[in-house]
Amino acid sequence: YLYIYIYIYIGLFVVVENFSSTGIPRTLWSGIVGNDPFGNAQSVTGIMLFVAIASQFLGNVAVCQLAVPNVDDLDDDAKRYAWALISFVSTIAGNLLLTGSAANIIVAEQAARIDESSVMTFANHGKVCFAMCTICCIVGTLLITAANSLEMSFKA
Repeated sequence: YLYIYIYIYIGLFVVVENFSSTGIPRTLWSGIVGNDPFGNAQSVTGIMLFVAIASQFLGNVAVCQLAVPNVDDLDDDAKRYAWALISFVSTIAGNLLLTGSAANIIVAEQAARIDESSVMTFANHGKVCFAMCTICCIVGTLLITAANSLEMSFKA
């Protein structure tokens, strides 16, 4: 199963790149972040929810790949803040569900090979990871936002 998942994951990058060329991700991004990307709580919350949810279906790396053209348009300060948030949330949210990250599948496969009684299922993975990932994403986003605000106040 691991090899099949890896082939699918690699193929996903081709699909993501083609999907990105349609302009749909840019339009979706604009609808979520509005006129002030990462400049208000609604924009930050919207993009973080999108990144967390999309990471479950596309994988955390593919979501970051989709964000590249949108983040590249921001000024340097906003770009640094955006990448800190997007990379943090996509990494943490990748553990929300079993399929959120290739690493989860690899660990589940290895655990099943070592001890058949320790099979990782969606249910037992979710019992441990769902609440913890949600809390970590919220707290981490608040900490990154506070650090960014502090940095911006020192620059002013």
